[in-house]
Parts: sequence; structure tokens; C-alpha cells
Amino acid sequence: MVSPTTGAPRRRVSLGTLAVLGLTIAGLATLGARSRVRTGQRAVAMGADGLPAVIPPPGSPRPTDAEWAEVQRAIRTFGSPPLKCDPKMVREWLRVRCAANGGLVPKAVATKTPNGHEEHVEMDGEVASFVVQVARGTTYRGRVVYATQRVPEMFAVIAEWPARDARPAVGFVDEPIE
Repeated sequence: MVSPTTGAPRRRVSLGTLAVLGLTIAGLATLGARSRVRTGQRAVAMGADGLPAVIPPPGSPRPTDAEWAEVQRAIRTFGSPPLKCDPKMVREWLRVRCAANGGLVPKAVATKTPNGHEEHVEMDGEVASFVVQVARGTTYRGRVVYATQRVPEMFAVIAEWPARDARPAVGFVDEPIE
């Protein structure tokens, strides 16, 4: 059997290979329709959830601005942030950038719960940014403080990947200011 897009022979993947990659048949079914993103010279399969079809363990270099720009699809998230947030993923790297939304303006960003892997948080003008490595069996929690009519409020950015789950979850929850 050959691929209709490349003409190359298709390879069969064994259940053992799927297990090594941390995937199951059920997990593959949840990926649904896939799209492809070009990073450098090769296309990367993306799941229906906006995450890479295969997420490697931490170890690759932080993506370049060009690699982030090639990702056209945002990640499906839980919760609804009060700011305009754009979550994207390249390999095992998650980037969430949150900008002003109407009168709501980000004022500060920080890591609350590190996941033991590389992370970068910063404010760039009125944009809060998180870049973190996502790994199976870990949870990352960052915070964004924003102002609404001079009253500070806060929400959390969460990247959670329980060891038993095939895919990580990324989302937003309101948090009280301590």
C-alpha cells in the first residue's frame, strides 16, 4: 500500500510501537482528523485537539519564532480566559500568549507550580507569555494578574498530563488573589 500524497510505501505500526510512544488505539481515535504543520523541512501531524499527534519527551531545544509562526491552529482548551490567549504547541513545547481584551490588561505573569522541566515566563509590553515543556505525569500552573477598572484579578494557565492519559490538557481557571 502507498501513500496517496507522497507515493511512498506506507508502514504498519505495531501495538508495541504505539505503547512505546504512549499511545493506544483509543487514544489514536480521539485524534480525529489531522492537519499538518511544517517545521523546518518536514511536516508534523497535528491532532484534532491542536496538539502534535506525537508529543516527544522533554529534550528538544526551545522552538524558534519561525516554528511558532508556522503553527496556524490553536489548542483546544478547557475554561475561558478573560484575556485574548493564544495557546500553541510545537513538539513538547507549549506557548500561551495572553494579550489585552477590551479594558482588561495583563499586568504580571509568574509560575505558581513548576513541572520540573524548562519554562520561560515574561511580560512583553501588555502581553503575558508562558513557554513550558509539557511532560507525561506532570502539571504546570502559571498565573496572570490583570487589571479591570483598577481592581487586580487573576487566572491560572494549566498544562496537565496525568500519566494515565494519552494526551495533555491545557486550560484556564479563575483564581483569587492571595
